[in-house]
Amino acid sequence: MWLRKLIIAACFAGCLPCTDVFAADTKEVREIRFDQIYSGSGPQGASFSPLARSLEGKRVRIAAFAAVPFRAEAEFMMLTRSSMHVCPYCNSDNNWPIDIIVAYTKGVAPVTNPTAPINVTGTLELGPKLDPVTGMVSQLRMIDSVVEPVRR
Repeated sequence: MWLRKLIIAACFAGCLPCTDVFAADTKEVREIRFDQIYSGSGPQGASFSPLARSLEGKRVRIAAFAAVPFRAEAEFMMLTRSSMHVCPYCNSDNNWPIDIIVAYTKGVAPVTNPTAPINVTGTLELGPKLDPVTGMVSQLRMIDSVVEPVRR
């Protein structure tokens, strides 16, 4: 907190340019849970909830589990509501949960224990999008994601 006050004072004194020094720091982050993402399904499949639609383009945080990485040094991770004890890519009989989230990170995604919960914060994107590297189509993404362990 004292650092923030020092930088603000430096801005007003003219020592630092008064730009969005705290843009990333002060953006509101909203919590969302997996059970709040979809509101039902219809002929076109699952539909996004009004809450999810209202948070599109905003920073959100979700408690999740990371599936086993798709490939080494990937710049994304697959988030699920519960721990996936088997490799989802290794067995074609495995069904992905409908509410997976692709979390794109800045740089290589951290390797996490698939049985340990994590908190992921990122900008929410909704709707189909093709990943040009993997060819995978996602319905739900978090961009510029930051991953932290759940503190108990």
